[in-house]
Amino acid sequence: MWDLETRRPLGETLTGHEGAVRAVAFSLDGTVPATGSHADTVRLWVIPASVRRPSRADVPPA
Repeated sequence: MWDLETRRPLGETLTGHEGAVRAVAFSLDGTVPATGSHADTVRLWVIPASVRRPSRADVPPA
């Protein structure tokens, strides 16, 4: 996971899949990423609050 503005990693690299990661999706509130691999596995990740960045869900509507 990277910060798109600074182009630097956010925390440590997520590891755990046996095969190459082919898909990434986020929960509606942007706090839980899910990854799917070539080895037919899906993982849900817990991202510490200290690493999270504001998401669109955190921005009140205009």
